[in-house]
Amino acid sequence: MHTWFRKFKFQFLVPLFSFLLGWMNTMGPKTFAKYSRRSLFILGSGRNASTLMALLLNRHPEVFLPPEQFALPYSVIRWKLGGFLRKVKFASSTLEMYKKKNQNWKLPADRYDEIRQVISSDTKRHSNPVFIFEEVMAKYASFAKNSNPRWLGDHSPLTTVFGRMVLPLFVESKFIFMVRHPLDVIQSYQNIPVNPASKLEYAAWKWNNSIREYERLIKRQNTSVLLVRYEDFVAAPSETMTQVFNFLEIEALDVVSLVTDEKSSDPMGANDKSNHQKLYGPITSDAVNSWRTKMSDNVYERSVPLVSKYAKRFNYDLSR
Repeated sequence: MHTWFRKFKFQFLVPLFSFLLGWMNTMGPKTFAKYSRRSLFILGSGRNASTLMALLLNRHPEVFLPPEQFALPYSVIRWKLGGFLRKVKFASSTLEMYKKKNQNWKLPADRYDEIRQVISSDTKRHSNPVFIFEEVMAKYASFAKNSNPRWLGDHSPLTTVFGRMVLPLFVESKFIFMVRHPLDVIQSYQNIPVNPASKLEYAAWKWNNSIREYERLIKRQNTSVLLVRYEDFVAAPSETMTQVFNFLEIEALDVVSLVTDEKSSDPMGANDKSNHQKLYGPITSDAVNSWRTKMSDNVYERSVPLVSKYAKRFNYDLSR
């Protein structure tokens, strides 16, 4: 991509798209409070140990988070653009998205048929993106855990990208916001060429956008948000998880030292992802400030001006 177009794209087009999402958020029904009481979201820029957090939470009987899904944001967009006027069609196409847009889900086809039956029993009340999301998560939990957990969660960074539109619908949910040094995030994305965020401008935008979503959440009335720093998490995972369980108002269990055969069962659908090869291994702080030795001078000089504003708010040192 030419330099001029890359600058135009990430300095103009992406912010414009974000603004349009905010404008679209004024369209259609605003909230579905009674359907969002079990939802838990792990938010952030990505490359911030959100998948590790999901893995540890999954070890608790009262929490379930499947591998990443990429359907919720697009279902909300379609809903806002008129899906609420064609509820039967909206529900059917949304379920198809959940079947296809995910990271190695193992939910059987017959479970989707069961969800369809629940929605069709009361199309007027059930054909909305929040109810469908929670119903899909509940069915997956009953399949994967053979139980009915208190919390049903999502940890896809895509949800944060579209947070301005998605999150206001989940008015009674809980949110765990994870933040990591922006230069570590950018450097980590540099190692994943197939990811759009390997372009440092987009990685920087994702990090900045995640901070803006965090600031919107903490300003929202009666919203439960817990801030978790990546650096604290990997340095003291047990203590961090105790804070998380207290936040979720469930029993604090030792999920860090729990020995399980997760590499073979792959609950996070990550075995075929090169960027998640350390997920099922020991938790270490080796990657903290790795940008200092791994980031090239060129990437460093281009990155610092893009993230300095919000980095200062979290006291992240950008000096080399």
